Amino acid sequence: MGCGVSKTTGNAIANTAGKAIKNQEGVEKLTVEVETGLDNKGINEIVIELVIYHSATNSPDAVVDETCTTAINTFTYSRYTKLGKSKGHHTFRVTANEEIRDCVFAIKLRNAVTKEWFFEAVTLKRERDGHSSKGYYFPIFSHIVTGTHRVFFCGAHTPSDKSIPPKILKLREEDLAFWRQKYTPRFLEAGLPVGLVDKTDDLVHEEKFSEEKQGNFEYHGEKSLAARGIVKLLSFGVQMFKSFSEIDKLLYILEKKPQIAYHWREDAVFGAQIVSGVNPVLVRALPGSVSLPLSYLPDVSVEKLSKVPYLAGKEVEEELKQGRFSYIDFEPLLGPFVDRINSDCAQVGEDKGKHKFNGFIASPVALFYNDVENGKIYPVAIRVLNDGDTFYPPAADNKDANLANQWLLAKMWFGLGDSNVHQLSTHLLRTHLCIETFDIAMARQLSPNHPIYKLLKHHFRCTMAINAAARERLIKTVSLIFSIGDCSFDFLKHAYSMWNFLDSSPLKDLQKRGFGRNESSLDQPGQYPWAEDSRDLWHVYTTFVKEYVDIYYESDADVASDSELQNWIQEADEYNGANKGIPKKLETKDTLQEVVSILIWTTTAQHSSVNFSQYTYTSYSPNRPSKSHKPPIKNASDVVDDTYLLHSLPTIAESARVSGIVATLSSYEPHEVMIGHRCYDLHGASEVKEKEVFKKFGVALKDYEKRIDDRNAKLAGRKENPYIWLKPSKITNSIAI
Repeated sequence: MGCGVSKTTGNAIANTAGKAIKNQEGVEKLTVEVETGLDNKGINEIVIELVIYHSATNSPDAVVDETCTTAINTFTYSRYTKLGKSKGHHTFRVTANEEIRDCVFAIKLRNAVTKEWFFEAVTLKRERDGHSSKGYYFPIFSHIVTGTHRVFFCGAHTPSDKSIPPKILKLREEDLAFWRQKYTPRFLEAGLPVGLVDKTDDLVHEEKFSEEKQGNFEYHGEKSLAARGIVKLLSFGVQMFKSFSEIDKLLYILEKKPQIAYHWREDAVFGAQIVSGVNPVLVRALPGSVSLPLSYLPDVSVEKLSKVPYLAGKEVEEELKQGRFSYIDFEPLLGPFVDRINSDCAQVGEDKGKHKFNGFIASPVALFYNDVENGKIYPVAIRVLNDGDTFYPPAADNKDANLANQWLLAKMWFGLGDSNVHQLSTHLLRTHLCIETFDIAMARQLSPNHPIYKLLKHHFRCTMAINAAARERLIKTVSLIFSIGDCSFDFLKHAYSMWNFLDSSPLKDLQKRGFGRNESSLDQPGQYPWAEDSRDLWHVYTTFVKEYVDIYYESDADVASDSELQNWIQEADEYNGANKGIPKKLETKDTLQEVVSILIWTTTAQHSSVNFSQYTYTSYSPNRPSKSHKPPIKNASDVVDDTYLLHSLPTIAESARVSGIVATLSSYEPHEVMIGHRCYDLHGASEVKEKEVFKKFGVALKDYEKRIDDRNAKLAGRKENPYIWLKPSKITNSIAI
């Protein structure tokens, strides 16, 4: 029947006799189970008019009957428990005016009172089917408002499903027209992905945070400010830290400082972050066929590298051939903004009113060496500015404090470039903003009855809401506390011009960066934890998606003939400027599986790995400064003392705000929905094959997490620094923060 039973919530049951508006021979006694959501307040009357669409058979020529309107009503209330408000579960005994046949396709609901109700699900059961019947399950998850008839469908069907009669297809098209009108995008900034709105008050009701979610979000924000004494620190104005010990005293008054604060100066800790830190998606392999000098590090030579302590006693040329070097170059992303920002930038103590920018920036490039035997990665050369000198790690017995400070400052400038690129490009743009385009297009072009809608809806939960909040508040705040400053939108547009959708699967991304060919030592076990876990998890994801797609599509022709699917991908492509590598059509099962797998990957693993690790690595400003109030170090003759280092950081107030923001962003909700779990049921108990596939997915995720634990326990490079951010227990099911 393509239907199912609603979940049990264990709340108050209201047994109310409803009456048919029109009684005839052949009446049908029904049980109508209604689940209401958390946001319905106080004592209220439910008065709902119900129409049922049914037929005797599942076939395109089936005659679909439409029952006369049946009214159901009761008084109810939103109950409060010790854990907060609970959901409502209401059972109505009603009489339909005619016999309800075996194939129930859809229902129409109309709210007959002015109070709007958030319904989660409705389940219809015929009394004659007995207590064991699963019934006909209709996922609602929408606000039912007065006046408008809303249609909801049973089961999961593509529009080309031969079992759907024309009358039901017409209802489906009418429903899509309703959603297209509601989901008209209003954020249309040239050069950026289309967004729904830029103010949270303008959100479609179905996309707003629930009161519980909003409360959690505000709680974490307030806690992050209060628990760290940050509210007081925000009043420090332009005051800079006077010493590194003062950072500890001011930023970590009530909470323990992160471990990175104890080890951030260590080169091995600095190097480990490029493969297992907050932004482990930028490092590129240096091919063994490459010889020095490099175009982006023209003054780096074999002779100079031979003097680096981590290469002492080694044949540099042989290490190059073995693929033991990698690099990160921020010039392509940050280079266009360096002169623009630095040529008009206020330094500490200057009148900011005379300058547009108040934080300097650079486009550093760094070369790294992989000590495979010990599982460590060391930075061996950093150039901060294109026309500047290259800095190298001093010898272990170095006594020159200035040389040590220069190297430390070069690493801080690399960290500053990384933090600006991470927050705006890796995190905000490539997960939040780009994904929203597919979410909006899905709301407009895929029926809630569509199996791909039912799969992806779980992973798009809350994304439009958090993105509206970002446009409303976060981007403006970022422009104040990150060196990219007022160039934030221009930087986003520049980074967006370099994004390609199909290249954002972890396998293609790694291939583009030179990995996966066994030519780089970072391809060896334990050396690049993010890549290692990503490949493993990607296989789990693609297996799940393939098995799910196979339920509903037997052939490539089934995919190509799905009109809703084609409209969805075409609109998503349009919302991304039609030039971002999004397929113009979905003509094969393989292409559909790849697109869906990338979307699930990005909304879960990719977002979680670069978001929830933020506090660990970026709350301590010297490790990843967001801003510098001194110009970038350029020459080997520059004198660098502690004051120079401290003035190359954000102010006390800026550091406090960054710490508070990343603490909020890194916080999991009390009842967080993790990958392998679901917040709601969009299929119902009768969708047995889907549930079996999802259960297998859950088992595969548990096995995968065991493999991570095993790698962290046994592999050099991971034993000392276990990588946890791609464990399913750390991966949320959607982008909701």
